[in-house]
Amino acid sequence: MPIKPVDTAIIVHVGPLVDQTDGYTLETGIAYDSAGMTVDLFKETDSVITKVDLTLTSSIWTHKGNGIYAINVTAAQNNTEGLLYVVGKCDASSPFISPKYEIVPVDLEVKLSSTAQAALIKDLYLSMRDMFNKYVKTTKATEAA
Repeated sequence: MPIKPVDTAIIVHVGPLVDQTDGYTLETGIAYDSAGMTVDLFKETDSVITKVDLTLTSSIWTHKGNGIYAINVTAAQNNTEGLLYVVGKCDASSPFISPKYEIVPVDLEVKLSSTAQAALIKDLYLSMRDMFNKYVKTTKATEAA
């Protein structure tokens, strides 16, 4: 689950949006004010779900490519630790939902990001080392035969 800091403006991605009629054509031209457009922000804390209506503008809703859209969530809207996600619909596309984001204190988000990166680098190093050692053993066995 992606991690984002609380009390900070963040970008939430939704999509790919697909055509309501055929169910597979990517919708790349959905405007913030498209017919039937409603987008809601949901926050979950301690089994309480709070819905916040988002008022979209061209600066809040941006097409990023291939039917993926970015929604800018303000720091004031992102003011609660817990889960945050966006759900929406419009007449032209099937309903859509963002990934769920874990909203954590800013200092914890920085620590988790650094720790996750360090763990990934360590795992990559160990995998590469193991592959190299297997290669050396195989090469030596082949040369000895």
